[in-house]
Amino acid sequence: MKKNYTLISCLLVILIFTTSEANGARLFFNVPRVTVGGSAGFFRISLDKFTNNYDSRWGNIFSGQVSIRVYKTNYISLQYARFQKTAVLKDDNRSGTASWDERFINLGIRWYADTTKPFRFYSGFGFTFINIKEKARFSVLKPGNPNDVITDGNGFYLEIGGDYLLLPHVALNLELEISSAGEGGNPGFMASSLGGYTLLAGINIHI
Repeated sequence: MKKNYTLISCLLVILIFTTSEANGARLFFNVPRVTVGGSAGFFRISLDKFTNNYDSRWGNIFSGQVSIRVYKTNYISLQYARFQKTAVLKDDNRSGTASWDERFINLGIRWYADTTKPFRFYSGFGFTFINIKEKARFSVLKPGNPNDVITDGNGFYLEIGGDYLLLPHVALNLELEISSAGEGGNPGFMASSLGGYTLLAGINIHI
């Protein structure tokens, strides 16, 4: 009987130790060399006259990012995002479909908080480069233009967010981003900015 108790006690100790180690491995937020991820969410463009063609300044946005650690918890971050919107309109008794296709490339710096908890906060900023393509005759930026309208803009962005570890190398990501950009590199004041507010949720892989 004593041998059985001893065996059971040993098994319990091993089980508790193993469970603790597993939980520790899950909770320990290792500083990754690289994070790669994808996300989706909502974007609200700041451009006031956007509603001349579209019913709302809100729409869906999809994004992918990669961040590479360069020093301690500091990263160089590259992000790509795409915002699209369509609307059926009439212009001088001619019907047609307006189309807005906006692509973002963000290049900047990201700082992760130094913590071993399962949630890690980050913030960052950098430059944003925007390319917009609109369908002929129904352009917001150049109304009535007979050809497709292509517009470039650049400016800056700010971001705050965080990763919550679901598995040792897989994290749920939440992010809020504010961007401001004007046509051709001109200042992007709120009412005329091609940027806006972005709320994203997705998955990051830590390598």
